[in-house]
Amino acid sequence: MNRSKRNFSPVKVVAIGFALLILLGGILLSTPMAASNGKPTNFIDAVFTATSAVCVTGLVVENTALYWSAFGKTVIIILIQIGGLGFMTMATLFSFAFRRRISLKERMVLAEALNQNELQGIVRLTKNLIIGTFAIEGIGASILTLRFMADYPFGEALAKGFFHSVSAFCNAGFDLFGDVQGNSSLALYARDPIVNVTVMCLVLLGGLGFFVWTDIFRCCSLKKLSTQTKIVLSTTAALLVGGAAFVFAFEYSNPHTIGNMPLGGKVLASFFQSVTCRTAGFETVSQAALTLPSKLISAILMFIGGSPGSTAGGIKTVTFAVLFFGALSVVRGRENTNLFKRRIPFSVIRRSLAIVMLGIVVVFVAMIALSALEPELTMDVVLYEVVSAFATVGLSCSVTPTLSAVSKVLVAVLMYFGRVGILTFAMSIAHKTDKSEDLYTYADANISVG
Repeated sequence: MNRSKRNFSPVKVVAIGFALLILLGGILLSTPMAASNGKPTNFIDAVFTATSAVCVTGLVVENTALYWSAFGKTVIIILIQIGGLGFMTMATLFSFAFRRRISLKERMVLAEALNQNELQGIVRLTKNLIIGTFAIEGIGASILTLRFMADYPFGEALAKGFFHSVSAFCNAGFDLFGDVQGNSSLALYARDPIVNVTVMCLVLLGGLGFFVWTDIFRCCSLKKLSTQTKIVLSTTAALLVGGAAFVFAFEYSNPHTIGNMPLGGKVLASFFQSVTCRTAGFETVSQAALTLPSKLISAILMFIGGSPGSTAGGIKTVTFAVLFFGALSVVRGRENTNLFKRRIPFSVIRRSLAIVMLGIVVVFVAMIALSALEPELTMDVVLYEVVSAFATVGLSCSVTPTLSAVSKVLVAVLMYFGRVGILTFAMSIAHKTDKSEDLYTYADANISVG
């Protein structure tokens, strides 16, 4: 019994906790009071929606604005908030409220959930995270509410402002504008700078990572920022600008996306597409109408995702940067990988390689499975749907509602893998191996690669 307790590691707590939260959300959304028509919802569709909300993805099988009742929408936004911050973070919020002491085990789970390597200061970090999150979401909700008041009564504008602020910051992608233009997301405000800039800022702040916030707030100079923060900021900026440039070039003359917009609208829509691919899931142009090069660029951006310890998914910006510069070091014939005058440990490179390889394997296996289950879908659409689910993005070529029950289960599993972390999930189910081999080293093998 004591051995079982010891084996219940933090990674298992995180994996099981998210699974239980999804199950609870699915049960609530399947009840008659969650649907606007007062009828029970198909359990697979309810669980799919709960998974999409908890995993802050945004893929939907029903029109969020029209299908779900006020109760259903409330459940969805609560699941998004808990899923974005992590269930342990929300549990800690109640501990703060009731002045309950945070145990060592809970601190270990918090560190795992927030992708932190140290327990020191983890409770303070969590407290700052909660305060910062609510403050940013509150500011975003206020700006959006003031803008929406021009189009809706105050009560509805307030509800939409709050819902979309939380959804944007948590990189969820759920929207309530389906009652205007179907599942159009933010297409209604494609040329509105206030809505676009506000949502983009919320998405970027949520996707930077909680450690980065703290580091920037603590440091008064760019030179004093940690190496991780420098990698996150530089990689995020490069991907954002590069992605927008590619989308602008490939969609410039596409009349179905930005071709008919003025120059300012084209630039705004291109940047929004680049930002939303960082696992946000909102869209101002039709994803199905994108050119093939733009879809491929968007898929790459989605696969990379946001930053460690953030509300975003994907393999993460730091993982991508470590592997990219690691490969560059090999090409240059250098023994070590150095970034910002710091050497990247081999253990970090090895972990990054494991994350990327596992991610690629999962994506390709899922693509094969989805292609077999949905033979009418083209390969670019399958790639877009699979990567979007795995990276918890939520962008789709409008095929999610048409998927079969088995395909929905497959996509839901991908969203779960993406939110928990493929390496975390693998570690949570892996059996402990005999570490006796670590006590000695075999002779090097003489093999050729490349």
